[in-house]
Amino acid sequence: MASDAREDDIQNHREREELIRLLCRALSRLAVAAHGVDRRLDQMLGELRQLLRRDIDDPAQLVGLIDSIDARIKLVGDERDVRGDMTQRALQQLIEQLLALKPVSTLAGELKGLL
Repeated sequence: MASDAREDDIQNHREREELIRLLCRALSRLAVAAHGVDRRLDQMLGELRQLLRRDIDDPAQLVGLIDSIDARIKLVGDERDVRGDMTQRALQQLIEQLLALKPVSTLAGELKGLL
């Protein structure tokens, strides 16, 4: 019985180690995929990849880095939303200006369809 429990513990430990390895690999690949979105985020993701390549001695360091990455991603997303809204307004203004020039009816119809 004790032997079975020990074997179960060993198996559970191996499964946890494999899960950690897979999660580290996935995080590293996601970090590479997100490269180029934001310069500061790129730096943080580079730190994450380096941290994942070696054994994590200090889980608090990982937690702090993940919190920083999370905050930066939120900021980048908010900035992207603002830029998207600005682009949308600029396009609407451009379409309205083009319509004010009284284009031929077919073109006017196409422009109105974009509003």
